[in-house]
Amino acid sequence: MHHGKSSLLFGLLTDDDETLKVCDIFDQQEKNVSNSGAGVRSVFESNWHRWLADKKLPEIYQCASAELSSKNTGTNYRLFSIDGGHTAQETEADMMLADRALHKKGMMIIDDYFDAAFPGVSEGVNRFLNNQNTWRPLMYGFNKMFLVRSNALAEYRQAFNDDSFLELCSGRRYVLYTQQFFATEFVTVRQSGRAQDVLRSARRKIARSPVMPVLEKSGIKKIYGMLIRPRE
Repeated sequence: MHHGKSSLLFGLLTDDDETLKVCDIFDQQEKNVSNSGAGVRSVFESNWHRWLADKKLPEIYQCASAELSSKNTGTNYRLFSIDGGHTAQETEADMMLADRALHKKGMMIIDDYFDAAFPGVSEGVNRFLNNQNTWRPLMYGFNKMFLVRSNALAEYRQAFNDDSFLELCSGRRYVLYTQQFFATEFVTVRQSGRAQDVLRSARRKIARSPVMPVLEKSGIKKIYGMLIRPRE
């Protein structure tokens, strides 16, 4: 939760009949064994009141997530964001807690999966995915890994073909890549710069050009393959 950036987003997504709950150790830094952030409760509450003054403050648990149970979290939530302790043990335990808290179409969101500074997050996520058959990785973007249950995967994937979603991606220069990850079609989202857009367009045009066979026969096929040929 830290200073509230993610919590503010979830606050905007919360309907009037829903409850947002957050957990952070704040000044109890002796519990921060992975040195991953140092939240300040007064800063969090100040940010909340500044940007979401019309919404009630979330229900705050000032403790380590390991001290929470389903009695605290509930068992019918649609979103569960994990950005706490960054060791493998903490990450896996948080995912197990999220599994109990989310309803059948709920989404689990994990921060820092590919962050080289915190390899324990990747280890914890991989442990969790290897030890169960219920959850599947859906997509990765903006330093967040999104997972959903297997029986909801197809429904979520439909959103990638939604016109409004594709229009949003185009307007913000988001590029979607589909890969195999844990035996699942997995989408990564990246934002390309304008120079990358121009280069990508040029590659495609050159690849379709009638001069390509001539260029390949002229001895620069290797250079073409390295620099010009469109990447898969």
